[in-house]
Amino acid sequence: MKYPDYVARFRPKGTIVKKVNDVFYVYKATSKRVPGKPYPVQVIGDIVGKITPAGLVENVEVKIDLASARILEYAFTDYLLKFEDLYCENNKRLGKDIAKLVFRSYIIYLSPNSYLREEPHLSVSEITAKYNFSVNQQISSIYKMMECKSMDELKQLKYIFLIKDDKRIIKLNHSDEQIKLLKEHSLWSR
Repeated sequence: MKYPDYVARFRPKGTIVKKVNDVFYVYKATSKRVPGKPYPVQVIGDIVGKITPAGLVENVEVKIDLASARILEYAFTDYLLKFEDLYCENNKRLGKDIAKLVFRSYIIYLSPNSYLREEPHLSVSEITAKYNFSVNQQISSIYKMMECKSMDELKQLKYIFLIKDDKRIIKLNHSDEQIKLLKEHSLWSR
């Protein structure tokens, strides 16, 4: 099979190239002698990456420490955070830092699996006791800021998760419905 010139130019030594559809994948390859055969046998190893006209794109192995990994919701949280400045503006009497803490605490109340739960926050009862806020009134004001009739419109966002360990955050693959919802609410970044 004839490959484009760039494939030969970027193929590392000790590898073999296999074309799958229009992608040129690179695998480690060696040969070894097998008793009884007059010629060496090729042994194909792990994938190295793929070759594009721009060069070799190596596979990067990501290791996650499962002992410290956490699965957290992020899409619903990120959507609500778009309204954080408006909430702080509407609650100037608290000061920006306190208003931000209160708003983020309500996000955790609405989405207990939110990645914000790992940040300092207050329980709803602490907010009520400390600032004399009614939970129902605050949730209602958040609904009004978002201009949605109910949280049911955004329910699917609560089921979009990421995996986080001490070193990295990995966003999982999404269904077509979730991608549509993320794009609809300007949360899609891939």
